[in-house]
Amino acid sequence: MYSDHITLNQALRLRVGEETFKGLIVNMGEEAMLVASTSQIKPLAEPGTPVRGEIFTPEGLYHFSSKLLGVQMMPVLVLILERPRAMRRVQRRREARYEVSMPGLLVFVSAERSINTPVEVSNLSYSGAEVLAPDAPPVGTHCVLLMRQDETEVSAIVRTIHADPIEGGQRIGFAFVEMSRADIAYVQRFVSLLAEASEASEPPR
Repeated sequence: MYSDHITLNQALRLRVGEETFKGLIVNMGEEAMLVASTSQIKPLAEPGTPVRGEIFTPEGLYHFSSKLLGVQMMPVLVLILERPRAMRRVQRRREARYEVSMPGLLVFVSAERSINTPVEVSNLSYSGAEVLAPDAPPVGTHCVLLMRQDETEVSAIVRTIHADPIEGGQRIGFAFVEMSRADIAYVQRFVSLLAEASEASEPPR
């Protein structure tokens, strides 16, 4: 039985033999999946080499095992892997939030009130974001959160989880409810980079 946690455009990290690759799932079949890698270096490993992978889903971080079926050098490096049949969750995404400073826009409209105001996204995870804003929508309600990083704008329908008063406004926690596939993939890639930077900055134990 195949894992239900694998979908197109998911970010993942692969260990092929002694080499590490990052990429996105770009195609899947019954027996294989194609991963487009950011690397331009063809792996030294031969077909049949065991592959260990990490994949990022809305539910958490999963580990899986596979094997290399082949390699194609197209405009980008494409790794052909046996499709994993089982995965093991090693981290709930909600457990890891990373500090950021991103401009955004919060939009909320109801019969009683409306909010359309610039905000600052102060931390981000795979499943949600924390925002600093002058005003907060009621807990449990849905609104639209726009976030900008460099030249990329991400739009998400979010649910208000909590709102805590701070000096000059509110600290609001949101859970992601709905995003486009492209925006999901961008958030996954961005948060995975934050996670790697956080791990690299930790002192050795």
